[in-house]
Amino acid sequence: MSVPRIIERSIMVSKKPTGLKQYVITLPKEYAAELERKNIRSLLIVFNYGLAAFPNAGDKTEEAILTFLSRHQKLREIFMPTREEGR
Repeated sequence: MSVPRIIERSIMVSKKPTGLKQYVITLPKEYAAELERKNIRSLLIVFNYGLAAFPNAGDKTEEAILTFLSRHQKLREIFMPTREEGR
């Protein structure tokens, strides 16, 4: 099993003519190319305090993510804010 890569991505903010803001994070090229090669056109985003993205491979993907998080307390804590962050 390979170790997942952790990279930093900038959050770009653009303002629509209506005044609403849109927030964009780009995917790493290698990852996006692999998704395209596998004909995967959407991601499931898991967020609260933390954020993660997984290829959307149908109904089983969401179920698998929730099952994984329910069994891994330390990972689940990444998505929870600390008291100091007040969320």
